[in-house]
Amino acid sequence: MKRALLLMLAMTSSAHALMLSGSIEDDLPGNARVGAWLVSNAGLPLSEVASAAVQNGAFRLALPEDAPSGRARWSLTGDSVTWPGVAGNVTATSGVETGELRLFVYADANSSGRREENERLLEASVTAGKASVAFVYVNRESAVSGPRGLNVTLPAGWSALVVELGRTLKTSVLSDAATIRLNVVR
Repeated sequence: MKRALLLMLAMTSSAHALMLSGSIEDDLPGNARVGAWLVSNAGLPLSEVASAAVQNGAFRLALPEDAPSGRARWSLTGDSVTWPGVAGNVTATSGVETGELRLFVYADANSSGRREENERLLEASVTAGKASVAFVYVNRESAVSGPRGLNVTLPAGWSALVVELGRTLKTSVLSDAATIRLNVVR
């Protein structure tokens, strides 16, 4: 069963800080939290870097400006790009380090304000209209290109990358407010 959250994504005045604001479309537990997690290059959650309680059907979450480190940071290569719909012979600026954030929802059973080991993570996919959204970090400006028209330049720091699937891939980096949807799979 899928649950959907509507989000408003806005860049703050800082060049690389992202602020998410959203409202819930469907029911979630009263103690639900939305968390931003650094993930490994295999997409496995490693550590929560920000979270916000869902209150009165809404939440506001500031994504970090800090660079990922350790297992949450790897070399950006054609083989390491895991963005939705991107496959094939992908090329990227050499010598660039990257990382990704993914959004998860969980019930904060003990109201601690953070996820405990016994609290199940529900992964969420993020979309803007028909496009998928990925939260990507690069340590310096990087160009990524590939099949089906993939061509995007990521600025240094965190970006909200939009990938619209179709016969060709349309990519862009969100730089102002845009409505996005968070689909939670239970």
